[in-house]
Amino acid sequence: MGARARTVACCHALEESVPAAVACFQELWPEANLVHFQDFALSRDRQSGKVSEDAICERIMALGRAAEESGADATLFTCSAFGDAIDAVKRAYPRSLVLAPNECAFRESIASGRRSHIFVTFEPSLPLLLAEYRSLAGAGAEARGHLVEGALGALRAGRAGEHDVRIAEAIRSAAMAAGGEPGSAILGQFSMARARDLSARGLPEGWTVSTTLEASVRWLRDQLH
Repeated sequence: MGARARTVACCHALEESVPAAVACFQELWPEANLVHFQDFALSRDRQSGKVSEDAICERIMALGRAAEESGADATLFTCSAFGDAIDAVKRAYPRSLVLAPNECAFRESIASGRRSHIFVTFEPSLPLLLAEYRSLAGAGAEARGHLVEGALGALRAGRAGEHDVRIAEAIRSAAMAAGGEPGSAILGQFSMARARDLSARGLPEGWTVSTTLEASVRWLRDQLH
């Protein structure tokens, strides 16, 4: 008898992350069963700045609690703008496998020895991701952050091709500005994963493009498969 299928609970705060996550699991780990929990208003409330941090944290905790109670083998948060709240979920369930969306890609980039460049389309994510990177990389380690303006709006308006082109152009611009320094470009949101192949074309030697989504799915597959 083969090993039982594993179940991953995906907790979403950004609607665009859902199809990206489903597609990536189907490509890299099709045997996994997915269950989804979502509070799409969270991303809007984070961006507005009008909702208290305590209220945001409690809603992230509610998603984590639902995932825990579902009996899933692991919980994967898919939105990058809630790092502190996700850490609180980890502390609440120390015996469970709870994964923040960026940690696997950050560890891979740090291990590569290249300068890390973090790209986002959702502005509130950027300072949080840079702080998370520093906490993983240690004192003195810095990543460069890049906001790809207009890309998320294009995706939400159904112009997915424009979304991808904006991201690819931003990465190429950063690579050219680096003056020959090797770089590791990290697509810092699950919704950006669709732009990876286009973004990797024509980059200078020594540059790579990775996605937080693929790194997370590979790590979970290797841990649970």
